[in-house]
Amino acid sequence: MRYLKNLCLGFLVMCCSVLGVTTVSAAELMANTITATGNASMEVTPDTAYVNFNILGRGDTAELAASASAERVAVVKRSLLGEGITSEAIETINYFVNPIYGEKGKINGYQASHYMKVKLNEIEKVGAVIDRLAASGADGISNVDFGISNQEVLQRRLLGKALEDAKLQAEVVAIAAGRELGKLNAAKINNYGGYARMYNSVMLKAAGDSGSTVIETKGIKVNASVEASFEMK
Repeated sequence: MRYLKNLCLGFLVMCCSVLGVTTVSAAELMANTITATGNASMEVTPDTAYVNFNILGRGDTAELAASASAERVAVVKRSLLGEGITSEAIETINYFVNPIYGEKGKINGYQASHYMKVKLNEIEKVGAVIDRLAASGADGISNVDFGISNQEVLQRRLLGKALEDAKLQAEVVAIAAGRELGKLNAAKINNYGGYARMYNSVMLKAAGDSGSTVIETKGIKVNASVEASFEMK
């Protein structure tokens, strides 16, 4: 029995010793570490545009409504060919066929709603494309979105600048404390974004007597934030 008590007491002393060493090591590690948050941003000119529009078709039956919508879509696509827009650049976003109700809930026909978007790699064509959509029978143009094609390159560049900003801040604090900044221990991306889809970043207006649509684009501001932890010597 005495042997078991001595064994338990020895084990308890060993655990306390290990915990004590661990606590001191963690405190020393915290005292020799500095954490800073770096930010970077830039304004970029968009090089890609998406024009979102819808086309409707009506008929006495769902099949006739779908057929009417398909015919109107074909007319719009042929019209866009005049601007060099091929079918590959046109995408269906959503499609519905719904009954049209009249008085007392009676079905008076059906409507097919075709929601689409066209991708433009030449944003100077946006105004002309909108005019062609309107002239060829599109029922509505909901919005124009702008984007950037080289997003991965831009992301790497911004995140690198954000990390440099964090390092610069950490160096200032380390020098003020009479220390030197060491290696990077860890880093975490807090935020990156700003251009996936820029709604309301365009203004449409009539241009003089021609009546054509003019697009006034705006730069897209992209931001990045990185939290970094450095060793202090």
